[in-house]
Amino acid sequence: DFTKPAPLLIGMVFRLQSGCMGFATLDTRYFLISINQWHTKLNSTWRYLFG
Repeated sequence: DFTKPAPLLIGMVFRLQSGCMGFATLDTRYFLISINQWHTKLNSTWRYLFG
């Protein structure tokens, strides 16, 4: 079921964005690090949900 996690993931991304005081003012390195951490989290979540 691909429709169930989609709104949840979108909500998480929006929470990440709002929690990061705006991407425009972010330090590039911090941005890349958080993207990398998010990618890892997303991958493990995906594996957990869909094997």
